[in-house]
Amino acid sequence: MYWKNCGSPFSVVTVSIFASLAGLITLECPSFAYSQQQPTINTVSKAISANTTEELSLQKNMLYAEARQLLIEQGWQPHLQGQLPNLSAYNVRELFQLGYPEIKDCAGTGEGLCRFEFINGKGKLLVVVTKSQGYGNKNQFIRNWWIEKNPHITQQNLVNKIVVGFYALGGTDQGLEVKGQRYRYYDELGEKPWKSISDLKYITNGVVFDGKNYWCLSTLAPRNQPAVCSANGWIQAILPFVGTRFFNFMGGSGTGQSITIKNDGIAIVKIHGTMNTSVLYEGKFSNPLILKDGFGLLFKDNKVYDLNPSGQISKGCKGEGKLCESDLYQP
Repeated sequence: MYWKNCGSPFSVVTVSIFASLAGLITLECPSFAYSQQQPTINTVSKAISANTTEELSLQKNMLYAEARQLLIEQGWQPHLQGQLPNLSAYNVRELFQLGYPEIKDCAGTGEGLCRFEFINGKGKLLVVVTKSQGYGNKNQFIRNWWIEKNPHITQQNLVNKIVVGFYALGGTDQGLEVKGQRYRYYDELGEKPWKSISDLKYITNGVVFDGKNYWCLSTLAPRNQPAVCSANGWIQAILPFVGTRFFNFMGGSGTGQSITIKNDGIAIVKIHGTMNTSVLYEGKFSNPLILKDGFGLLFKDNKVYDLNPSGQISKGCKGEGKLCESDLYQP
C-alpha cells in the first residue's frame, strides 16, 4: 500500500501494520481514534506539489477513462517502473485487465480508493487517486491528484536500452522490427516505412511502447502456447475454450452469432443472418473482447454477455430489464 507523509510520529512500517490490523487502509492518511489531532495531507512541500494543474485538465469526479485519455493526449504515459501492481487484489487485477497498466493498488475498505501513476517526458510522476462511488471498477471517478518526485525514473536516455530484433503483440500477424536507431511495422501486406527509434518508449527489457500498444521481443515469447504482450512482458493467454461456440442474445432467427478461438489465441466473431454471414471481429482474443463498433463480449462460466460501449452489460435483449446473455453451445 502507498502512504504519503502525513506528519504522523509513527514510521511507515508501524502505520502499515497498525492499519492492516485495524482495517483502516487508505491511500491517503489513516485516522487514529486515539490521536488528539487527525493527520492531514501535506498539500505543499518540496517533495509533493499537490494539484499543480497548469499542464493538466483534470477535474474532481471526472470519469477516469475520460481523464486518462486527456492525460495521454497531453504527453503523460502509464508509469510502469517501480512497484508492480498488487494483482493479488481482485479490484486491482480487474482494472489491470481492463487495460489500465498504471494501476498500483486499491484500498479494500472505505471509499475503495485506487492509485494510478503516470510519467511524462520530464520525468515527473503524476499520482491520480480515484473512487468508484459504488459503480464498480469499470467506472472510476477522479478524487484527487498530485505530482511527486519520481524515485524510479531519471532523466537518462533509455533509447539505447531497446534491444534490436523483432517484436510482436501476440495473436496477430502484426510485427515491429528494431534495427539500429530505426524501427518499422510489418504485417501480412508487407513492411511499412522506417521511423526514428526515439518514437518508441523503453518499458523494460524486451518491451517497448509505441503510444498505443506494448510490443514484446519475439525471442522471449513462451513456446507452444498462446501468449499476449503486456507492460510486464509476455503473459500466457487464458482461453475459455478452443474451437467454435454459438450464441444468440435475441433468441430469434437471423440473430445468431459464433466465435471461433484458435490454439494461437486468434478469435473470429461472426453474425449469421438469414441471408448471409458477416465477420464482426478477427484478431487476438481478450476478455472482454471489444468489437470494432465499440460493443464487446464478456465470457464467464460458459456464458457470454453483450457489453455496451461504456463497458456495462446490455439489457433488454429478451425483455425489459433482462441482461443480454446467452449460453455458449457447440454446433
